[in-house]
Amino acid sequence: MIKGCIGIRMQRIILFVALLVLTSLLPAQEIINNPKKPLSSEVGRILKIEEMFRINDDSGEFFFQWASNLQIAEDGSIFLTDVDQFLKFAPDGKYLKNIYKKGQGPGEIQSSFFHYHLHGENIFVYDPMNTKMILMDLEGRLIGEFKLAERYVQFIGLWDDDFIFTKYSWPDSAERVGKLFDIPGKILLISKEGDIINECPGIPWKIFLHPNLGQRLPMLATCLSEDCKSYFISDPDQYMVSLFDLEKFKFIRKFRREYSRVRRPNRETPLRSSIKIPEIEYENDIVDLYNFMGNLWVETSTNDDKTGTLYDVFNILGQYIDSFWLDKGELITTHRDFLFIRELDVDGSIRIVKYHVVH
Repeated sequence: MIKGCIGIRMQRIILFVALLVLTSLLPAQEIINNPKKPLSSEVGRILKIEEMFRINDDSGEFFFQWASNLQIAEDGSIFLTDVDQFLKFAPDGKYLKNIYKKGQGPGEIQSSFFHYHLHGENIFVYDPMNTKMILMDLEGRLIGEFKLAERYVQFIGLWDDDFIFTKYSWPDSAERVGKLFDIPGKILLISKEGDIINECPGIPWKIFLHPNLGQRLPMLATCLSEDCKSYFISDPDQYMVSLFDLEKFKFIRKFRREYSRVRRPNRETPLRSSIKIPEIEYENDIVDLYNFMGNLWVETSTNDDKTGTLYDVFNILGQYIDSFWLDKGELITTHRDFLFIRELDVDGSIRIVKYHVVH
């Protein structure tokens, strides 16, 4: 009996040592630490941009409530989503049509807010309410659709003929008693048949859950590279960006820079006073991520009344190469050397403005 126990223990020790040796041979995720100032000598400038055209809803054919998720097709057509709207515009900004159809039938979308990606001459729409993927052409004509096995948080894009999603594991309702949770996440590669082809642990995020309230504390900013081979995700607790290689299906690099955090103002509400919600001391260091001409733009939490919002620029290696201010509205997306910015008119109405970046 004693000899048997010793044998099993020795086997476990040998296995443990072998795992340590194997782990030491695996390439560690590279972490790039950048200084507070970038390499560029033009730091502190306001980005020079020229207006090309603007889109507004003055015609009454559609209505902007919170225009977002703007994407450009290969033929130059402009697509964007709004509440119960999926709008298409010509390359010059002229309104063409609303291809959104409300409902649960073939080609219909149940969700007011949904995810989509342009892929060649096709549009893939993920409807989380109906847990289905809809395939249509650039005119909005239905090609086909299929159900998914479960509901996912975000539709990231496509890899060959498969789909990339993020998923988070939520605690049971009985556990949501007014405390802070670390919600683990996964990045999944899903086939059209709904099978999991590959998966990798994602970036966890914190959320306060109460029977009458759910409050996200830090938010994750994400961005798919222009060649659709890399996926960038911000860290919710610090100034850090992780690069996920979609071909290798793993995180390969992290990069950050020294950053002066911005304190969050106290936003007391009657609900907050009745429920003990953890205070958020700082704003998210990283507000959003964008591609621009092969580099990654990081929208920071630093704002100034005169110069606007501070943006940092990193190359694909994670080097901090530039920094500038953008003094116009809210950046929605970039395309080549153009910016699409959501702005407010004096009367509060929304317009989408296309700008050219002056080099």
